[in-house]
Amino acid sequence: MKRCGDDQWWVDGSRLIIQYESKRSRLIRGGFLLFTAAASGAWLVARPREFLSPLLVLVFSLISGLEQLLGVRRIVLERGEHGRVTWGRGLGIPFYRSERPLAAFTQVRLLTSESQSQRTPPGKVVLHGPEGVALPLSSTHDDDEALALAEAVARHAGLGLQVDGGRVRSFEETTAREGSRFRSWKEERPTSSKPKAPTSVRIQVAEQDGRLVATLSAPGWLGYRWQLGTEMGVLGLGLVPCYLVNNSFRSLAPGVVLSLLGGAAVILGMGFMSLRETLNAMRTTCRLTVSRQGLEVTWAGGRTREPIRIAAHLIRDIDVRAHLQQGERRARPMLVIEREGGELLALGAKLPREALTELAGRLRQRLAEVLEARRREQGDEVRQAQVRRSPVMER
Repeated sequence: MKRCGDDQWWVDGSRLIIQYESKRSRLIRGGFLLFTAAASGAWLVARPREFLSPLLVLVFSLISGLEQLLGVRRIVLERGEHGRVTWGRGLGIPFYRSERPLAAFTQVRLLTSESQSQRTPPGKVVLHGPEGVALPLSSTHDDDEALALAEAVARHAGLGLQVDGGRVRSFEETTAREGSRFRSWKEERPTSSKPKAPTSVRIQVAEQDGRLVATLSAPGWLGYRWQLGTEMGVLGLGLVPCYLVNNSFRSLAPGVVLSLLGGAAVILGMGFMSLRETLNAMRTTCRLTVSRQGLEVTWAGGRTREPIRIAAHLIRDIDVRAHLQQGERRARPMLVIEREGGELLALGAKLPREALTELAGRLRQRLAEVLEARRREQGDEVRQAQVRRSPVMER
């Protein structure tokens, strides 16, 4: 039995079951709400004239407390010839039930904290179908719990998995860690002999000595024009106290002068630090290289960063997803490299989604070729070792 937020889920034969977990925190909240309802009822009895506010508190607290103590929410995914999804809610026992055929859903969607602002609850797992059909399964603040449930539902129901608005992973990718996943990537190879280049002048793809090299050029000032304007405004705001001190130095008290200068120093310092980060990001070029060793990511220009090298078999997925960068309020489509441990590397901010999608497909195909060549070599080495041992065995 595993957890996903306030829910527990497990697989029982042909059924995957998700239901509320009776946690201590829910019992404490329920008891407190019922105590509030009792206190409101006592207030109504003692002062019947002031009935409206205590009555609203009584009704709300009573309903919420019973829901916390006795609330039942149960979802059952049943596969097989008559696959169906059943869900219901109630107090103690489900008061109502509803069901849909499993064929009405086409994919499982997962929204993680990497694609959402802090205002919205992360870790949403939802069953989706055509024509806007959707069934929320669970939500949690732990992305690992949400991913485990989403993958389990996709495997159990034989559906594709979409993470943060990216491509829909096939059933084979979800059911296997390496072999089927890379075979599925290989099937994405275009029919034409010449691969299609990404439709953006800022992405350059070339073959160099048997390696695939993709260069994401620096975005320049156009990609950060609004951010630059904001930072220049902050710097201008920081100069206002300096101007006031310069013009009215003799008429101002020493404490006021120090306060104005201190505030100016803070504003100017923050503005300069933000402007420096923006200038570095404007001049940074990223290069991705796929070789027999795997994937290497290097940066040039701007702030220096250590190169990142990832072995091919440790790459779980390369996709274009909505990703929320640190310091930003809105998620942007970015090239996301997901490793087996769940770590994410997001690249290509402010680049067109179509170009990033084509680049992600090229990278997946080349990595599939690398893994296939490595498996062939390992198979040849095993056969050669068996041939070398065979004369010894005959003797």
